[in-house]
Amino acid sequence: MGLGEAWERNAAAWIRWAREPGHDSYWRFHRDAFLSLVPLTRSVDARPRCGEGRLSRDLRSLGHRVVGVDVSETMVAAAREADPAAEYLVADPRSLPFLHGQR
Repeated sequence: MGLGEAWERNAAAWIRWAREPGHDSYWRFHRDAFLSLVPLTRSVDARPRCGEGRLSRDLRSLGHRVVGVDVSETMVAAAREADPAAEYLVADPRSLPFLHGQR
């Protein structure tokens, strides 16, 4: 089983876990410190994947133009459901089309 298949199989559990505020290092330590360092720009959330989109949503709330990327269709569907106006792609972050002038 590949990494994408593993994420897809566990997507529902990850979405529930990631959307519970305050319980992991993202909420306690990383979120505010990271967001204060990121210059306003067009951002790609593919670290290594956008998951259900929590960082993408936070960046968008600060005015960033964000493209979220994940190999899991379920994760991208959840991200789109949470923020329909955002741009999300089902793709391998290692070969993004806009990094090669294809977009």
